Amino acid sequence: MINLLPDETKQQIRAARTNVFLLKIIISLGCAVIYLIVICTAAYFIISNEKSSPTTATIMQRANTMQTSLTTAQSVIDQQVSYSDIITNFASALPTGMILDKLSFSNATLDSPIDIQLHASDEDSVPLLKRNLQKIAQFSNYNLQSITSDSNTVPRYPIKVDISLTIRSLK
Repeated sequence: MINLLPDETKQQIRAARTNVFLLKIIISLGCAVIYLIVICTAAYFIISNEKSSPTTATIMQRANTMQTSLTTAQSVIDQQVSYSDIITNFASALPTGMILDKLSFSNATLDSPIDIQLHASDEDSVPLLKRNLQKIAQFSNYNLQSITSDSNTVPRYPIKVDISLTIRSLK
């Protein structure tokens, strides 16, 4: 094919193509510069946020403080004594024909002797009470203080029994 365009037109077309190519390069470089600015700005914000966030040492200090608090809470829970377990154990030791009249204890009286008043239908249940209480690890130092006959207090339970007993905290 024969090119019949004048030389000046040919130069203008070449210059136009070169200008288009240069324009594409300038636009690409402009996009690259904008991309780099965005990346640098994001990196700046990330680094500034890391400075304001807690360091590893601060996090470890908080974790140790929390672990100490949990250990303290666990020791408090371990020292708790279940009063319902004590009462249930004592009730299971009572033989048939015996009722509880007075039982009073607190954390201060644990591991020390306390006085307990009972009423029985007959005197034969007193040794059985002693055997039953000795089988339970939570009770120790059983001491029979008195057995009296008092028909005026509780009907059907004329025998009044006073004992001394130590309730141990098993925790």
